[in-house]
Amino acid sequence: MGPAPAPFREHPLKFRTEIRTRPVQQTFDGITETVHERYEVQVPELPPDWDQRVDRGILTATTVMVVASVIWSTISIGDLLTLASPAPAAYAGAMVFDIAWITCLAAEWRARYDRAKADRPRKGGYAALVIAMAAVGVHGWITWSEAVGIIGALVPLIAKGMSVLALDQAAFPLDDLSQQWLDKQRAKIGAQLALVAGRRQLARLGEQALAQQAALAAATQANAHIPAPSPTEDTVSRGADTSVSPPPSLPSAAEIAAQLHALGIAAAGAGASVPSIGGDAEPSVQLRLPEEDEEVVRPISPPGASVRNTIKTAVACGIRDSASVLKYAQSVHGPNVNAETVERYRRDFIKKAG
Repeated sequence: MGPAPAPFREHPLKFRTEIRTRPVQQTFDGITETVHERYEVQVPELPPDWDQRVDRGILTATTVMVVASVIWSTISIGDLLTLASPAPAAYAGAMVFDIAWITCLAAEWRARYDRAKADRPRKGGYAALVIAMAAVGVHGWITWSEAVGIIGALVPLIAKGMSVLALDQAAFPLDDLSQQWLDKQRAKIGAQLALVAGRRQLARLGEQALAQQAALAAATQANAHIPAPSPTEDTVSRGADTSVSPPPSLPSAAEIAAQLHALGIAAAGAGASVPSIGGDAEPSVQLRLPEEDEEVVRPISPPGASVRNTIKTAVACGIRDSASVLKYAQSVHGPNVNAETVERYRRDFIKKAG
């Protein structure tokens, strides 16, 4: 039979004094008020938590090593890359080598309770570490010797090893049943977040669709209120070709005389004839426009007739005054005739007629 166990020895508790306050009633001259009284309390001190202190020491040492590794790798790889690029770009690119495996280590820490999700950043971290070690080793080999290259390449490896050690101390493994329960809970909450994001996206798309439909409806309504182009609008004002093909059938002299008679425009001499529209000779017939108070009957414009042909007819019949020509054109084509177009045609035909 073995020796009896040693009796448990209690450690004496240590106390610390704390100053606290409490409300009390204080009365003076028959008036009572609530005031705060200060008093001391002896509180036992907890024994030191050496596990927590060791964990903090490991984390601090790991952080220092990682920072030193980044500086070492950046200087070594940056000096190597200066052979092919400027120094700022070379050292900026050199930082990527160590930052890559450090970022993968952080992603592995975030997924420490999801073994399937943590597998990819773990593999990526080791791959980035091998590349960084190779780059540092090549620099030491080329600059100094093989031994310097090998020893220099061990710096990132040691920092990575310490990081993995610190991660293992903080990541508690889960059994299979607990892992399945956690995965299902995480999937449910993830589905809720995905639905919220999806609904927000659908709402945004719906607002965009409504805005586009409203804009389309407004544009359609605006186009519906735009009046159709008047048949008297000339193509010259729109930048089209100024040459207008002759109408299918030009009015004869008798028709022109009938229209002039309907307008109240009479020839100055009895039996005077109305020249042809296409003639270049100056007409000998003087026409008289009706007075403002006389009733004017609008003549029927021949099929295909344009403002240009109407102005040509007026000038050929001796109507040279600007106001008279415009009035004649309005009587034929309506009041929406462009006055600038009429004036331009009037000047052109008078110039041609000499």
